[in-house]
Amino acid sequence: LLKLYIGYAKKLRPVMTTQAQALIKNHYTDLRKRYHSVDDQDKTMPITPRQLESIIRLAEAHAKMYLSETVDVKHAQGAIDLMDLFLNITLRGDADFAAFGMTAEQRRKEQDPTLILLDNIGPSGSMDEEEIYDLMEEQGYSRNEVQKYLSKLREEGRLLKDGYDKWRRG
Repeated sequence: LLKLYIGYAKKLRPVMTTQAQALIKNHYTDLRKRYHSVDDQDKTMPITPRQLESIIRLAEAHAKMYLSETVDVKHAQGAIDLMDLFLNITLRGDADFAAFGMTAEQRRKEQDPTLILLDNIGPSGSMDEEEIYDLMEEQGYSRNEVQKYLSKLREEGRLLKDGYDKWRRG
């Protein structure tokens, strides 16, 4: 049955509807606009007609998968979603983005105790040293570890300590 299904799907030549064409065209032009509005240093992969052709082929394959004679908006949207996922992974350089929903930098921020410390203190505030120890202990860090991180951040000039045992960003 599967062989018959695949054989029949291969023979199909679905025709794209005007609505699907418009959706793909609009998405491609938006991609191009977004790409050209990004700084040159952040451009990792050009958006070319090749991406447009890929979206069209994916939409046709989506229609074939449903044994449809036409490529409708739902097929075009499926192709666009797939292309967006690919571009997000590729342009961010992070294959785990699809699985975790966050960039490597965001995951690192969740795991780096010095960044957690800085986030706890906040960009413009200050915090009592004992409060820092309590907050970090709640997140699983020992007092000795926190002391090391505070010393490291102080040496780097990222944190300053006043005479009242209050820490603030440097």
